[in-house]
Amino acid sequence: LRPGQLVGESVVGRMHDPERVAALRRALAGARVTGEFEHGGHTFDAVTMPAHDASGEVTGITGIAVDVTERKQLEDDLRAAADRSRLLFDASPQPMWVVDLETLRFLDVNHAALERYGYDRDEVLGLTLDAISPTEALSEKLAAADWTVTCASGGASRLKALAGEPDRVNLVYHGLDLSRFPRFAGWS
Repeated sequence: LRPGQLVGESVVGRMHDPERVAALRRALAGARVTGEFEHGGHTFDAVTMPAHDASGEVTGITGIAVDVTERKQLEDDLRAAADRSRLLFDASPQPMWVVDLETLRFLDVNHAALERYGYDRDEVLGLTLDAISPTEALSEKLAAADWTVTCASGGASRLKALAGEPDRVNLVYHGLDLSRFPRFAGWS
């Protein structure tokens, strides 16, 4: 479409999608209608509202549609990446968990961790890391370990403080912003 191409024409007559026609008819009846529609391989966010004359009578509709095709594709790609990350987390044979670094509360745990440590998911999600491994026990484990790896700077600092030999604690990855992934947003 070109700017001005449809001015003066009946938009309802040009629409073939029954849902879009119904939305336009609601706008002609006086309602402000928002929604998303697809046309010509593109996705649009649209707002349609009644146009009024000086006496307040609805004389037509006015609307704005913004092409959001690229944004929708990026959202789909991000969702797919989050799904792959979730699959790797869930299917890993290595026990894994996600812990809030401030409260040490478990936010999630994979199946391998549940199997290895003998907890069920609801039980773990109600606990903190300290409840499972109190500071004293953690210090003993660190003293006996040849080396320890953690994946967050807060975890590395805490473990180094508890370890008899801080150089045994190694940081292999600094932070993972899970809030970037819609499915993981509840973790942060």
